[in-house]
Amino acid sequence: MGKYKAGRIENDDELKDALAQALGLHCFYIGGHVIRDERGWRQNEKSIDYAWLAIVDRFGSGVGGVFSMKFMNSDFREHKNPEQLVRGVF
Repeated sequence: MGKYKAGRIENDDELKDALAQALGLHCFYIGGHVIRDERGWRQNEKSIDYAWLAIVDRFGSGVGGVFSMKFMNSDFREHKNPEQLVRGVF
């Protein structure tokens, strides 16, 4: 997942950025997201209904957590973005 290295969470923002990149987003937040290409041109739009992240840091056992992000149904030009719930454990 991008620059994130397993077991080395420097801060919450770094983890959120890595999760967002893995999901094809700019940032880990709710609301509208504009997906742009390398030229900065708008390619798609996605809407996030809710997102959450829980980090567990257990002394001596390491760091882990869970996340969830719910994409809302939306259309942008030729793109059909279905409602989708993405969940993960790390």
